[in-house]
Amino acid sequence: MKKLILLFVLLPFLGLAQDKGTHFEHGLSWQQVKEKAKKENKYLFVDCFTTWCGPCKYMTSTIFPQEKVGDFFNKNFVNVKVQFDKTKNDSEEVKS
Repeated sequence: MKKLILLFVLLPFLGLAQDKGTHFEHGLSWQQVKEKAKKENKYLFVDCFTTWCGPCKYMTSTIFPQEKVGDFFNKNFVNVKVQFDKTKNDSEEVKS
């Protein structure tokens, strides 16, 4: 019961922590991403990664979630991730 109460107390803070890192666009076509960058007067940052790449996994888990990194990238760029390999577990968004 104590764990359940603790979960409900900490849950709002977990949501705030995720907002502090680098925001990557999802569900937009390449044309929509370019239009958004032009409209917001920002550059495009494209993170090209593979599912097996160690440095890519490090960047995703350690660097991009940092508040300082997110502040810089979100202010200056429209950020997009592009997966360069194919796996059986790919989502429909990755497949498209």
